[in-house]
Amino acid sequence: ELAIRRIETIAIASYDGQHPGTPRLLKTYEGSGDGCLVVDDIVDTGKTAEIVRTLLPEACFVTLYAKPDGMVFIDHCAAKLPQNVWVAFPWERPATPATG
Repeated sequence: ELAIRRIETIAIASYDGQHPGTPRLLKTYEGSGDGCLVVDDIVDTGKTAEIVRTLLPEACFVTLYAKPDGMVFIDHCAAKLPQNVWVAFPWERPATPATG
């Protein structure tokens, strides 16, 4: 639909379950970010968003959910949340065994 022919990823690990830790850059992308769209599920404290913004200063950064501490690093979000709200995404929950 968007005629995108190339998709890249940046990988940053910052949580161990529900416990925040020091962000670790696992995979990066070369370039200024010009013409790039960065999509994240949530911007919480802003620590990982700051790393991405530093790596790709010219990218457009969007997220589903944004909390006040991370808002300065993003361009757009679908919803704003209070800082103290925890979001449990489906991919973070344990798999449910099939019944049959």
